[in-house]
Amino acid sequence: MNWSTTLVFVVTAGFIYHRVKRNRWGALVGMVLGTALFTVAAVVNNIYIALPAWGIPTEQIAPLITSAVIPFNLLRGLISTLMTMLLYRKSADLLRGQLQRRF
Repeated sequence: MNWSTTLVFVVTAGFIYHRVKRNRWGALVGMVLGTALFTVAAVVNNIYIALPAWGIPTEQIAPLITSAVIPFNLLRGLISTLMTMLLYRKSADLLRGQLQRRF
């Protein structure tokens, strides 16, 4: 389940980054939209896969989604976005330097 939500985050952020602008603004917009979409994906995964597999009764799933799944995934996305934005400049310069030397 973690791989599918992470995939949604990365694909969304990468797509927006390449379509909007390849700068901090494009990265931020992509990660914010990625966080929103991967939170939706986590909710769907938890409703239909994870929580039923753990044997949680159907009537208890909705309160868990609103009290645990959504806040956790929004926090997870916020932390990922903040860490990426803090490291963006150094990693972008490093990657650009690596790509220029390579080609």
